[in-house]
Amino acid sequence: MKNFKINSAVTEAGSFLTEFKARLLTPLVFFCTAPVCKGLKALCKLGFTNHNLTEHLLALEPTDFVQGPTPVADDMPPLWVFGRNIYTSELRVEVSLGPIHHPYACIAYSIAERPMTYPLRQLAPKHKP
Repeated sequence: MKNFKINSAVTEAGSFLTEFKARLLTPLVFFCTAPVCKGLKALCKLGFTNHNLTEHLLALEPTDFVQGPTPVADDMPPLWVFGRNIYTSELRVEVSLGPIHHPYACIAYSIAERPMTYPLRQLAPKHKP
């Protein structure tokens, strides 16, 4: 039963990332930073441009899942949170997809203020050598 829950969660996170990455490659993606200075500080600290950030967002995997889907508001799609270790920092990425008929995504990012928990990494079976 435990493996079923793990596989289901990995599949759901993977499906979300597939749709997100497809939208990320369209010109209608909004990089939102709320508050703005957090996202800009994160880019500066990591030495990133928007191109570098896009590369790391495209590299997200289901095991980078932190939280979600979390309802935000009645007229908004749910919010997903992913994390990624980059150099000595942990990047927190919050993503919300627009409605199916609107090919956009809203992305907020910042350096994590505290260590994040990755439930799919912790639940995945360990491979023995």
